[in-house]
Amino acid sequence: MNAPKLKALFISRRLFVYAGLVLTLLGIPLMVVVSRENQDRRSRADTLAVDPGAYGYGGYSEGALVGTGSATPTLVSSPSATPLPTLSAPTATPTATPTPTPTLIPTATPTPLPVTVTLTYNGKPRDLVGPSEVLNPDGKLDGSFTATLSYAKTITRLDLTGPGTHWNTNASDGYWGLGAALTPTGALVNAGNGPVNFTSNAFTVFASDTSSNSLFKSGNIMTLLVTYSDGKTSTVSVTLP
Repeated sequence: MNAPKLKALFISRRLFVYAGLVLTLLGIPLMVVVSRENQDRRSRADTLAVDPGAYGYGGYSEGALVGTGSATPTLVSSPSATPLPTLSAPTATPTATPTPTPTLIPTATPTPLPVTVTLTYNGKPRDLVGPSEVLNPDGKLDGSFTATLSYAKTITRLDLTGPGTHWNTNASDGYWGLGAALTPTGALVNAGNGPVNFTSNAFTVFASDTSSNSLFKSGNIMTLLVTYSDGKTSTVSVTLP
């Protein structure tokens, strides 16, 4: 074969390769049959399968042309390209929000309301004390008074005063003893020589009269002083009927 024919054959084969590249990029499988002339005019059909992925850097070479060895072309489909895996961004782990520590607000201690006391004269129903600091009956009825508090408190001392006289629960101070009971008919809660320490919202006191029965006359004003364990005091008076 002379040089012009060889050059023409070379160019035609290159055109087939480029056409195959374009059609493959468009997704169309290409079967190329190339007729090769030789000196003895014998024809041989070559089936060429073009696979773009077999040539690396975007081109084709004649090594990609596959001949079947027969005059009848065999169709060879180009393999489908395996898609690259899709890379996903890693999921960020959320940071836990710390739970705020509640601020404890101290509870204010309520200020107790002042205690109020009422005093009632019961007459002379019983004989529990005598005209001395020793709490013993003397055969004469004692003046009796019932005090009622607005709420219960611990009582540590009682003083009863009237015209010209004074009774109390303080031992060994020279005043006559003042008996104390939780009810008008109850037993005395004094210690042996007179002191008291009890908690209640009501109590009754007993005070000895003189031999002439002159201390609990009608119109006399009697005053009771109550001392509590917290050091506070209450004062209440009553006029005898």
